[in-house]
Amino acid sequence: MKPGSAAELAVGAAMVAAIAIAFSLDRLWGWRLIGIAEAAFGAWIIVTRRVPYGIEGEPPVGYLTGGVAVGAGLVAVAIGAVFVFAPSSIDSFFGGSASNGN
Repeated sequence: MKPGSAAELAVGAAMVAAIAIAFSLDRLWGWRLIGIAEAAFGAWIIVTRRVPYGIEGEPPVGYLTGGVAVGAGLVAVAIGAVFVFAPSSIDSFFGGSASNGN
C-alpha cells in the first residue's frame, strides 16, 4: 500500500471501527485488538525495513532504516503481544478495573 492511498485509508478506517466495536462490547477484547494492530504494524516495519519520521502532515524528515528499523519493528511486535496476552494488565495500567472487563 502506498502512503495516503485509498486502500490504506480503507484498512485504517476498518481497523478503527473494529477497535471501537470491540471496546463497546468488552474492554479487554478492545485491548487485544489494539495489540493485534500494533503487532501488524511492527511486522510491516520489519518487512519494509523503513520507518518515516517527522511532523504529521509534512513530508518525512528522514527514515529509520536497516537494523534500527527492524529493532523498532520487534519492539512494536513485543508491545502488541503484551496487549494481546495480558489485556487485564494493560487495562489496569490505563486506569480500568479489569475485574469484569466492562
